[in-house]
Amino acid sequence: MGILSSASLAFGSLLWAASVTAAQVGDFRLVEELQLGRIEGLESDLFGDIHDLAVDADGRIYVVDPGMQNVRVFDRDGQLVREIAPEGEGPGERRHRRMSYLGPTSLTWEPNRARLWIDDGFQRQVLDSLGVEYRRDMRTGNFYTNPDIPAGKIAQVDAQGHIYEYQRLPIGDTTVSYIARGVPTAEYGVVFSDTLTIDSRALESGETRTTERTIGSSRVSIAVSDKRPERDEHAWTVSTARGTVWISVNERRQLHEIAFTGDTLRTFDLDTAPTELDVSPEGWVWIRHSGANAETTWDLLDNCGERRGSVLLPVPVSLTHVGRGGVVHVVWSDDLDIEYIMRLRLEGDVDRRTCQANQTPSVTQDSTV
Repeated sequence: MGILSSASLAFGSLLWAASVTAAQVGDFRLVEELQLGRIEGLESDLFGDIHDLAVDADGRIYVVDPGMQNVRVFDRDGQLVREIAPEGEGPGERRHRRMSYLGPTSLTWEPNRARLWIDDGFQRQVLDSLGVEYRRDMRTGNFYTNPDIPAGKIAQVDAQGHIYEYQRLPIGDTTVSYIARGVPTAEYGVVFSDTLTIDSRALESGETRTTERTIGSSRVSIAVSDKRPERDEHAWTVSTARGTVWISVNERRQLHEIAFTGDTLRTFDLDTAPTELDVSPEGWVWIRHSGANAETTWDLLDNCGERRGSVLLPVPVSLTHVGRGGVVHVVWSDDLDIEYIMRLRLEGDVDRRTCQANQTPSVTQDSTV
């Protein structure tokens, strides 16, 4: 399994001039290094429904795919190493759900202990790269069975080992979304100590479902109307180096960096509402936009908060994973809805920067981001 040349789009070096609004200008290019996936062939070469991916320090790529009912592990050259977390109920196995009330299944790599966290809001597991299971938890909080307990899903782990969990809690006719930050225990549980509210949405009525229950000696039918949160109007991510949260308020076309104290550290105006936010370990913010012409654009903010430019990829991207050194993994699909994973590297005019006294200090850069 290597770089494809027979997919619906052939990629070589992807090169565009940066479109920059700030005084600092630069030219960037995205160079393809690897592509995974096939239109047909062995099942191990196909993707059915990619929910998330994670990358460890050795460049191994972990892909959770409920369509194939497993998590696949590829080495940095794109060769399949093994399949872990197969469908089942036993140790190291899991129930692969296509969707939950908290969205797709998430994969989070914890570098300090080299562990993979798999979480869909119902079931959370901690595995190593071989698929050995260290912990399994079933979640009890959801909108219907136990609405007083927040429904949560592990989102990220930062450089200090903090665990970040995205949570929702229905309160009356609204649902409050927030990020909880905690520390993992030796047994791979999590003790949360800080929370940051990021959104509050009205619950909208969904379809009505009828269930039968026994009350006393009678069997009765009860109609229940589901209430679900309205569509989120923001994108967010955690800066793993700084422990802050980046969140877009799409209705205002603004991007904020927020500390866990609730203080807004920086605010930026946006031309269009972003689809996804990612922050590199060096502190660069990647703001993804989906174009009307089946293309993807990332606007780039450097570690000092300066707008540096944008890069364009002529395919629709559904998922971005930004790593160290400008390495970016994306999931994209062709006209037949066949999914692929591509590894790209950002190269170009990236100088070493030292932030001014009135800017937020961060790590300086070399030739890549």
